Amino acid sequence: MKKLKKFTALFLVLIYTIVATSCKASEKVLEKINAYLTEEYPERSFSVMDYTKRNETSGRYEVNAVCLDDDIEFQIYIYSTITATDSYAVERANMQMEQAIRKEIDLFYKDLSEKFSSIQWLNIYADNAEGYSFRYMDPNKDYKLSDLNNSDIYRVELAEGLTISEVGGAIYDFMDDFYKYTPYIIGKTTFVYTLNQVTYEFTTDAKTTNDLGKTGVVNLLLSNTVTSAEKNGKVIIQPVEFTFISETAEENQNANDIAQ
Repeated sequence: MKKLKKFTALFLVLIYTIVATSCKASEKVLEKINAYLTEEYPERSFSVMDYTKRNETSGRYEVNAVCLDDDIEFQIYIYSTITATDSYAVERANMQMEQAIRKEIDLFYKDLSEKFSSIQWLNIYADNAEGYSFRYMDPNKDYKLSDLNNSDIYRVELAEGLTISEVGGAIYDFMDDFYKYTPYIIGKTTFVYTLNQVTYEFTTDAKTTNDLGKTGVVNLLLSNTVTSAEKNGKVIIQPVEFTFISETAEENQNANDIAQ
């Protein structure tokens, strides 16, 4: 009985030590996160939702946080006491641009924005740094539709449950709005949609969709549609990716690149 009591006491002491050590470590991590946010964004308030240490990425801390001023959720990667990167500014820019785009496309095509579940202007990661470093954007600038001019749109996801005709029509109307009714030139845009449990990523631009027409866009999607889980005896690798840029669109883009 005495041995059992002694063992129980030692076990409780061990548990207490582990918990106390863990709490101290957590406090240090939170202090590091809060210090980083205070330095980067002194005029904003944040809340840390959770964090994880990833040993497979050199022990970096991956933090999920939210800005209390605008409810924007974002990530922070902390590699060391002097190296960190966060997605707040680019998430903020994407949110502002999504709101601007939805407002624009509903002006001429009623309820068109409802056919898109997500509109992401920019890849949140910096060029050539996918998964490691977030894209820099000015956290104090209010981004407007005019900032979309001469840039690509990273990812536009269509709502679930649409037929292929509805998908093609929505893509055409989205691009047609900018081509006909705004002074802004948008470059390549990738549309993501799912048909019969297969996900597709289709990249095009406004000049191409205008050249094709709505029926042509639908026919293009049909010609790239997979009809079964296997094709030519091989399992389909999802997403199914395809790109179509018309020759005139490429010529115009090359001319713009030279002019710039």
